[in-house]
Amino acid sequence: MHASPEVKYVLIVTKMKRWLSIIQQPCLSRKHTTTQARRNYLKLVRRHRSLAAAHKLTEQAAFESGPLR
Repeated sequence: MHASPEVKYVLIVTKMKRWLSIIQQPCLSRKHTTTQARRNYLKLVRRHRSLAAAHKLTEQAAFESGPLR
């Protein structure tokens, strides 16, 4: 990703929030399954732990009860 550090962090957090919203509400994206969204979210959270912690995004959020697909 070729972006300045400030913009890069915003984009990463936006991606995390997007994948989490797809996990919680699968009808938001017809292209991606819940499993795929969960995998992408977990990869981002594990790779960028400090950013996730700063925005209160946890690994546990990917497995909390919600609608199933």
